[in-house]
Amino acid sequence: MRATVALENGVLYCSGRDNSVYAIDTNTGAERWLFETRKVCSTPVIAGSLLCFVSADRFLYAVDATTGQEKWKYKCQNEVLGSPTVTDDTIYLLDEEGYMFGLR
Repeated sequence: MRATVALENGVLYCSGRDNSVYAIDTNTGAERWLFETRKVCSTPVIAGSLLCFVSADRFLYAVDATTGQEKWKYKCQNEVLGSPTVTDDTIYLLDEEGYMFGLR
């Protein structure tokens, strides 16, 4: 997976090569929190107060954007390609078999 960054309210969210997602304060450069997974992660997507991203470990993660605490995760049947897309009430994913599905 190739990753870019998400930015909101002075916090930069990014995934790293070390199977983690980071929240970095843009004013100070200090790490606010770190969330570790077992495999590489996609670019995180901001969904209200949550940060959503997928990992090559086949999970969709939703963590609190302020604290980095896991709120929930969903086990995908296949590896998910790219980042999730979020609308008002649905998270869309595209898997390696070409199936698109939405979670509410």
